[in-house]
Amino acid sequence: MTSQNNLESKFESLVAQLSIPENLEKLYRHGIHQIFTLLHGDHPHMTYYDYNPHNYGLRLLTPFYGGSFDRHTCIQDYSDIDAYFLYKDLTPDKDLSGEDLFNKILSQIDFLQQTSYYYRGYTDDFPRIKLLRDHHLRHAVPIEVDFQRERFKLDCIPAIQLNSENDLLIPHYEETTKVNPTKDYNALRRLNVKYNGRITKFILLIKYWNEINEHILKSYLIERLVEKIFSEH
Repeated sequence: MTSQNNLESKFESLVAQLSIPENLEKLYRHGIHQIFTLLHGDHPHMTYYDYNPHNYGLRLLTPFYGGSFDRHTCIQDYSDIDAYFLYKDLTPDKDLSGEDLFNKILSQIDFLQQTSYYYRGYTDDFPRIKLLRDHHLRHAVPIEVDFQRERFKLDCIPAIQLNSENDLLIPHYEETTKVNPTKDYNALRRLNVKYNGRITKFILLIKYWNEINEHILKSYLIERLVEKIFSEH
């Protein structure tokens, strides 16, 4: 029994180390919201129409937290944070392509990168933004955010909300796909209720193993496989 207790204690300790602490999660969400206000034009020190030359056709509505971050299966210091930025098409007669919407958020983020260092002097709540790696043929614009003395990586995913059920249209650079982060979140929540929260912990451990073994599997695939295995038993 002592051996089992020690193993469980080590298991819980490792899970705690892998999980994002509550205070950091709040800070990340606040930083993402600040980026949204900059893209949307709601920041008190900047006016969207004044500073952003790429305001055409599409209007930013709201950020939508998703992916492993919202499901609490995001590994601290290893995982990027996904945030969907929902847009509304203001020109219904226009044939909207994935490339259009991808280039829209890319141009906005790029402009924020150029201006964020200057406007950072106004307030500590102004995040510094740095574009990361090659973005071509991807579904997201990857950035590094320096916010309140913390740095984190964020995948900015442009999307259009299709209905009240939170079906999202995600434009890749040359195509589009449909996802539903809310359904993914609810599926994991139901399994955690059934198995007393162990599913999230199990996913974190597999993801950690995956990271130290050169990222053999995609993070999203790990979650779907674990959910499929436990939902069938």
